[in-house]
Amino acid sequence: MRADEAPTGSAESRLQGAGMTDGPRSMKALVVEDTPEMAAQLKRILEKRFPLEVDIAPDCATARSKLETCDFQLVTLDFMLPDGRGLEILEEITARGETPRVIMITGHGDEESAVRSFRSAASGYVIKDTHLAARLAESVEKAITEMRLKEAQDELASREAHFRTLTEQSSDIVAVLGAGGIVQYQSHSIERFLAYTAEEVIGTGACELIHPDDVERIRRQFNSALETPGASVFMEFRIGHKGGEWRHMESVGRNLLFDPAVRGIVVNSRDVTGRKIAEQELEKYRRRLEDLVQDRTSELAETNVRLREEIGERVQAEEELKDRAESLATFLTVASHELRHPISVVKGYTTMLQGYLQRMEPEMLPEILDALEIAVDRLTGFVEELLQASLVEEGRFTFDRREGDLAPLIDLAVSDRRVMQQSNEITVAVQPGAGTALVDPGKFRGLIDILLDNAIKFAEPGSPIEIEVAAAGDVTTVRVKDRGIGIPAEACQQVFERFFQVEELQHHSRVGLGLGLYLAREIVEAHGGTISCEPRPGGGTIFSLDIVG
Repeated sequence: MRADEAPTGSAESRLQGAGMTDGPRSMKALVVEDTPEMAAQLKRILEKRFPLEVDIAPDCATARSKLETCDFQLVTLDFMLPDGRGLEILEEITARGETPRVIMITGHGDEESAVRSFRSAASGYVIKDTHLAARLAESVEKAITEMRLKEAQDELASREAHFRTLTEQSSDIVAVLGAGGIVQYQSHSIERFLAYTAEEVIGTGACELIHPDDVERIRRQFNSALETPGASVFMEFRIGHKGGEWRHMESVGRNLLFDPAVRGIVVNSRDVTGRKIAEQELEKYRRRLEDLVQDRTSELAETNVRLREEIGERVQAEEELKDRAESLATFLTVASHELRHPISVVKGYTTMLQGYLQRMEPEMLPEILDALEIAVDRLTGFVEELLQASLVEEGRFTFDRREGDLAPLIDLAVSDRRVMQQSNEITVAVQPGAGTALVDPGKFRGLIDILLDNAIKFAEPGSPIEIEVAAAGDVTTVRVKDRGIGIPAEACQQVFERFFQVEELQHHSRVGLGLGLYLAREIVEAHGGTISCEPRPGGGTIFSLDIVG
């Protein structure tokens, strides 16, 4: 067996089994050897056994130049070179912290050289003898393994640094909890949010910093996540800041207890205190806005009510003005009609007396005087009604009420009608114990006159008129009944309105201005009483007035 042939099944097979010779990847090696035959032999061994591209340097100067211009992963150094010693190159590589793995090769091996080599971080020490190929392969295998291990360590360190940077700079607080809720890992970012260091928190119970009112709910959620591997749970809670205030947190926990790389529940927490405060302020603003809207709505509703009331009042006032205008127009028509007749009578008889008094038969004079007296009485009655209506409108319709017997006042009104030779029979019936009330005698007498005149005006000549007086407690009731043309039920309220006439204007055939019953109502109401009318069974009308006291 040649020195450059290694035993079968040795380094190459082991590297292949470890996955170190698989794939297209190749490395560069530098053989530093001053003997050309040995340099060629070493190159053959390396290229045959390993995925290496081998270059050769015959001395230290060439080696240094090549190391400066090219990246080599593996270097074999002869111990003795024409312009120096290989150990010097090894120490230079080690001092610079460069990555090549160095294997020292010597023809004169001794313990001191081996110790110096390994102290300078050599990966192998091989003697140039019959075992060169096998031992070189072992040393190369070891060097490549160290390189792969170093790469893995660097990758792991890089990833750890990357993960640490992410967790430290993250807006989340990352923690890993054990099944019992003990903090096994805590990211340092907790210090930015809660002022606790990671070391202060690791080993403590996760619920120790949570608000007492939230602990029981968080424990239930945590325990529910323990039941299902891989389960996630969303949690909201308050947690204590080292300074004493409470911060609002949102957390997502995932059960990775089954994962051998984690063996815990990973919890990512985010401080949402600012958002919560903003939400609370927004809620306050929303409530204030709702209150303002409600207040404004109430104001608008009240304004609308007032406007509707004002509009209703204006409409009512306009209707009243319209009704009064219509009533006034009707009154003027009726008044002109009513006044025309007595004025015409006075005018006619006056003219007759002026021209024919000397030639007039003596028996005609009393008849003329009677006609003139009746006409003047009618005019006087009209003027009296207008005067009283004017006093009512001006609020000067005064009363002098005193305790008195109503029967004599009623009898006087009835006697006057008999003196006036009215053809209607008038009867008065006073219930025993009744007839005494607190009234203004003159105004009450006028009230009875109005009701009797109204009954006589619309009753048939000779038909009866009845007056009844009754009492119930402190209420005295007077009823005047006639058998006249009657009043329709729908007009029983309107008859007491000023200028109202039951008959249509074009059929107006009876004396009156439409003020009598209006004045009757004013007199009764001034006594604190009420007046009403209703159709009388069998024909006619019943006027009823109630006076208290």
